[in-house]
Amino acid sequence: MVWSTPKKNVHFQWVFVASIPDMLNIYEYIVNKDITRILQGTRILRHALEIQQKGIDGIYTFLPKKELEDLLIKIGSINPIWEKTFARQVWVNRVEKPKII
Repeated sequence: MVWSTPKKNVHFQWVFVASIPDMLNIYEYIVNKDITRILQGTRILRHALEIQQKGIDGIYTFLPKKELEDLLIKIGSINPIWEKTFARQVWVNRVEKPKII
């Protein structure tokens, strides 16, 4: 299984800032005639900030990595592998289900 979750105390504004070079990529605008990147980036930021606010309000719970890993192992997952992505604001996790023989 592969999944992602915002890190505890996420700040999605950093993801937006890190995406600015891609959103303003002149090559994409000219060669691929893609003028939607900046619009998509602002829409994604708005959605991400809503998620972030729901975490602050206690509607969503973004757990620390250790607690997430403990839960995954409790339900039988093995070999957890963690990486951060999206300007280090989101945990991406891969776990395996044990083979039943």
